[in-house]
Amino acid sequence: MKERKNTGENWPDILRRAALESGKTCYRLATDAGIGETRLRRFLQGTSGLSLKYAERLASVLGLLLVRRP
Repeated sequence: MKERKNTGENWPDILRRAALESGKTCYRLATDAGIGETRLRRFLQGTSGLSLKYAERLASVLGLLLVRRP
């Protein structure tokens, strides 16, 4: 897993960017992460958020790890 430096973006923005850059369809990401497609689509469009539970699932599918900074 490649480590990225903090760009000052918040985690929702990082997840959105990674999802859009993944080349996977919204349907595939939702299915792989166990998230409803409508819920994921709204998150990607920026009209709603994701719970931490779903964010962790999406991050895992995208090869990302959510960590807490000290």
